[in-house]
Amino acid sequence: PPPSTPPHETARVTPLLLLTKCDILMSTTVLEHTVCIVGGGLSGLITGKALKEHGIDSFVILEGKSQTGGVWQTAYRNVRLQHHINDFRKGLDGIPEDAPAFASKSDVLAAVEHMTTSLKDHIRYNEKVVEAVYDEDGRTWTVTTEAGTVVKAPWLTVANGCLGNCVTDGFSHLLAGYKGKVLHSEKYVDGSELFGKRVLVVGFGSSGVEIATDLARNARELTLLARTDTPWIFPRHGLFGRPMRLSANGNVYRPTWLRNILYKAFFRIRFGDLRKLSLKPVGEPLGGRVIVSDELYTYVAHKLVKVVTSEIDAVTEDGQGIVLKNGDEIKADCIILATGYSRPSEQSVPFLAKQLNENPPIEGLDTLYKATWCPEIPNAAFMGYFFGFVAVPSVVSLQAQALVRQIKREAKLPSNEEMHRWMDRTKRARGSTQKFTDNHAFAELQREAHGNNKAAAIVRGAGAVALAAGLVVKALPRLLHSHP
Repeated sequence: PPPSTPPHETARVTPLLLLTKCDILMSTTVLEHTVCIVGGGLSGLITGKALKEHGIDSFVILEGKSQTGGVWQTAYRNVRLQHHINDFRKGLDGIPEDAPAFASKSDVLAAVEHMTTSLKDHIRYNEKVVEAVYDEDGRTWTVTTEAGTVVKAPWLTVANGCLGNCVTDGFSHLLAGYKGKVLHSEKYVDGSELFGKRVLVVGFGSSGVEIATDLARNARELTLLARTDTPWIFPRHGLFGRPMRLSANGNVYRPTWLRNILYKAFFRIRFGDLRKLSLKPVGEPLGGRVIVSDELYTYVAHKLVKVVTSEIDAVTEDGQGIVLKNGDEIKADCIILATGYSRPSEQSVPFLAKQLNENPPIEGLDTLYKATWCPEIPNAAFMGYFFGFVAVPSVVSLQAQALVRQIKREAKLPSNEEMHRWMDRTKRARGSTQKFTDNHAFAELQREAHGNNKAAAIVRGAGAVALAAGLVVKALPRLLHSHP
């Protein structure tokens, strides 16, 4: 098992006795650091790497389990990146040089192992955090783990994952009486366990589509249930077999409105009229969920996957299937709930309960300043609490650099009032402070990470021009239509 205390630390064991949740009396180990990182997934490892590279060596990563890597350790066997490997390499070291353009789970875990080795002196395993409290007078966080370790640090980094709890609300009642197997997508391993079975996958998000295509050649019948109209399904490779680079990257010369125009033309050229598959997408290509699959349209065309748009209403009388609200019945030996996860919230960080109760955030943890800072929680950075179609390592590496600038006093956060004003403006303009599908959102975080300079001013100017052009493009059809 990993050592409980990294060799570079000098643990100070006090005679203080604490009663843990398990009612076990134990001695407390008190450690002092500059930064305490909660979570050893990708976000925690990338943050640790950035601190080390910028000369901040006094930090500890508290991982609640016996291994690092977070959700990548439990992801299903055949999962592949939806982002190009070069976008994932930003901030994440150790991905094999011969990895394909869209890397596999084993490639990502190789990077996790590489970064874990480079940070081994800073990681403590089986240290589930149960409380984190900030002392305003001493300007210090006191972080306590279930194992009895106490870390005192001026800075706290919350990197325990951007996914909340599995969303299964209502399904226990809806599926009461169903005699088959029910599992959430996080428990799915591979298609071999369901060979020859009739499978219903509920949910048309990234997990639902990927699992459906993974199962298509194993299941006897496979139905993919979409609650609403289906979104655009991007392939990993575009025209002439070139890998697609869909991830936001800060290129303000390619605003979202322009990318949507280009992608609509691409879909028409590549797939023709998708109505023949009863999968005509609605809205803009980058306007909502961005889903990537090389196989779905092909499998639907070959009837390996059947897509149905409706919702579950009840279980059939014999318990062997379900009845939809449109009246159709679907027989299934197994139902996989690819219904996603809740957004990060106060429930995602139970160890901050005392802090949040004493000073509750006005906007909640799904609305943060520059996607990283909660005005009501001082000296704390929330890493990975974002969504949208963007490679996690590329954003977290920028967040970590912004944290470094704060620690080194190269930058200073604005007042709480100014942060809230920015958050309100951003929500009105983009709908969320945490969405990074748009290149302008990414570029703004780049400026936060690297500081404002002349080049950044030029980029902002170009972004303003692109935004204005987009508004004109959107308004032009209405103006022409209203002209007598």
